Amino acid sequence: KGLEPPSPTRNTMRVSNVSIIVAQAPALAAALEDLYQSDRGLALSDVVGAIAALEDLIIEESARLLNDCYFLNGITPDEPVTESMLHELLRSYLLIFRWGAPANLTDVKGHKAMKMNAANASDWGALVQFERDTIQASLLEPEDGLYSPMIVGEILREMLQKYGKWQNRECIDMKRTLVGLTDPQASGLVPWERFHAEPDHDTFQFTESLDYLRQIGVLEEGEGSNRSQVRIANYLLGPSNCIAPSTYYTVC
Repeated sequence: KGLEPPSPTRNTMRVSNVSIIVAQAPALAAALEDLYQSDRGLALSDVVGAIAALEDLIIEESARLLNDCYFLNGITPDEPVTESMLHELLRSYLLIFRWGAPANLTDVKGHKAMKMNAANASDWGALVQFERDTIQASLLEPEDGLYSPMIVGEILREMLQKYGKWQNRECIDMKRTLVGLTDPQASGLVPWERFHAEPDHDTFQFTESLDYLRQIGVLEEGEGSNRSQVRIANYLLGPSNCIAPSTYYTVC
């Protein structure tokens, strides 16, 4: 029977109910729902196909932001661009994508200021290197020194596919910082006072309140307020460490 459908006693979301599939691929959602209702389960080929379709939908949905980046850089979307302009488009995209929704995508002056501020941060070099490496690794060549809109779109899709692995370095840096704040016997726990007193870093800041940390389940509390400690593993996976570039998904 392939992969069994989930037990009706479990509180699980069916693949056919995933919002991006329902909104962007209703025919696929209907086909998956038919499979579920038939009690046949999903064959391996069904699972692979559904995962591939979901990945394509997410990438396509994310790629729509590219048109806004054209506007913010004073370029029309159907205009071929030079390599220098391509770098500016991809850097704009990464900054907005990392910032998450909602974002003001019509404020050209504000976006220019955001770029200038980002260029002064210590992690700017890593972002620039990432987009440069993506272009260099791409097999798509410019025509007469210009990148067509189709080529720009394909390079962007390649960058999106690599983004998660690249962004993970920030998570590793955060984990290393948190581990450095623990006591030897703390077993993955950071005292609240030490957590809150840590200076801001370029890519992360520990600004969450005690109430918020308690609400999302990352706080270990003993007797007295001075016993509050942040559990590293839970904090790293918490919602405050996710960006929401879309209404359909987050990147954590």
